[in-house]
Amino acid sequence: MSEQVTQSSEDAGRVLATEPTAGSALPSGGDVTLKVGKSPEVTQAVPDLVGLSLDDAVTALAQTKFFVKDDVTFAYSDTVAAGKVISQGPEAGAMEVMGTKVDLVVSDGPNPDAGDTSDFADDNEQSSVSIPDLRGMTVAKATVLLRGMGLEVAKGEAVLTVDFVNGTVAAVEPSTDSVVAVGSTVTIHEAQPKADTAN
Repeated sequence: MSEQVTQSSEDAGRVLATEPTAGSALPSGGDVTLKVGKSPEVTQAVPDLVGLSLDDAVTALAQTKFFVKDDVTFAYSDTVAAGKVISQGPEAGAMEVMGTKVDLVVSDGPNPDAGDTSDFADDNEQSSVSIPDLRGMTVAKATVLLRGMGLEVAKGEAVLTVDFVNGTVAAVEPSTDSVVAVGSTVTIHEAQPKADTAN
C-alpha cells in the first residue's frame, strides 16, 4: 500500500488507484499496490457561525487563523434578525484544510413586501426566506448554503453561457430574490460554457 496526497480531505483513507491499473492482466500470486488518499494538510472543524452578526462571524473566522471569509450574500428571512448569519458553507463541524474559504448568507431581515414584520416567526411553520444571488458560485457551495437555509436543492438542465465558468451556478429557479417558504425546492442550473463559434 502507498499513500497519495489528495486535494480533498474527503478522499483521505479512500483507495484512489491501483498498480497495476484495473483490468490489467496479472500472473497468479502477483502483487497489487493500493494507492490510498492522504489528506494534504492538517484539518480543523469549521466553526459554527450561524446566528452570529456578520462582523462577529468574520472575527471568529479570523481568530481561527485557519479559515478565510469568502463570498457574503444576503437574503430576506422572517426567522433570522437582520445582520445575522442564516447559513454557511462549508457547514459547521466539517473537517477542512487550512485556507478553506467559508461562504456566508446574511439576513436582510423580513421581506418588507410581506406585510407585518414586527415579530420574528421563530416557530412559524410558514417561515420564509429569499433566494440569495448564487450565480458564479460553485454548485457544491451553493447547495450547502441553500440546504443551510432550510431549502431543498434539485439539479436542473445545464445552461449554455459565456458569463460563468463550467461547474458554477448560471441560474436558479425560483430566481434570485424570490421569497419562498422554508422547505421549498430550489433548482440549480449549472453553467456550461458555449463553444467558440467564431470563424
